[in-house]
Amino acid sequence: MRRVFLCGSLFLFSLTAIGGGSHEGQRTSVAPMQGAFSFSGTILNGTSQRPIVADVVIFGAGPEQMGKLQTSRTGTFTMSAETTGPYRFVVSAIGYAPQEVSVASVGGAPAAFTVRLVPLAVGAKVTLNSIRFEQGKFALLPESFEELDRLAELLAANEGMEIQVNGHTDNQGDPAKNVTLSENRVKAVQEYLVKKGVAAARMRGQGFGGSQPIASNKQEYTRKQNRRVEFEIVKS
Repeated sequence: MRRVFLCGSLFLFSLTAIGGGSHEGQRTSVAPMQGAFSFSGTILNGTSQRPIVADVVIFGAGPEQMGKLQTSRTGTFTMSAETTGPYRFVVSAIGYAPQEVSVASVGGAPAAFTVRLVPLAVGAKVTLNSIRFEQGKFALLPESFEELDRLAELLAANEGMEIQVNGHTDNQGDPAKNVTLSENRVKAVQEYLVKKGVAAARMRGQGFGGSQPIASNKQEYTRKQNRRVEFEIVKS
């Protein structure tokens, strides 16, 4: 089922759940868009790799929500937009940690991406992709707040859950200073969550510095993936 919204002759917005199954649960909202560029996503269970019926909220450069939909039973959707982006996609489903990804069309080509949601189980680790700090510092930047608010909401909805906040850096600079930096960034995240009503007793933290890379440290493009904050579920 494809839903297209028109205002006179202006093509506003098109959101489509693609794949098999009924799409009656699909939800959309209208935004002023031309539809020249295509974005498609696939949402999977990060453990089993099976598709998930998930909610997807779309944002542009600002904080205003541009659209919302539910994927098909094959876990897929597509969207038309007037610019190459980047667009932020916030993906959520019951029983999983929500995730946010930022996607842009390269050279106007259709952009396809996959999000693997992490089930809420002991031992699960979830990277907070939108957490940002000034370079070499540990004060949270405002663009971090939205994702941390979602984590606070997740903890409020799962009262028995306890987490460990893990901080990581790349391997540039003095290793000991990187450990200290990662520890201070963890503390900043915990302090923010406490202000949002999360009991300090439900959180522990550890800074690893650059000792646990998930990508190459040889170039900046991949090195920035190692500068991350994640939470690990230690009690569900």
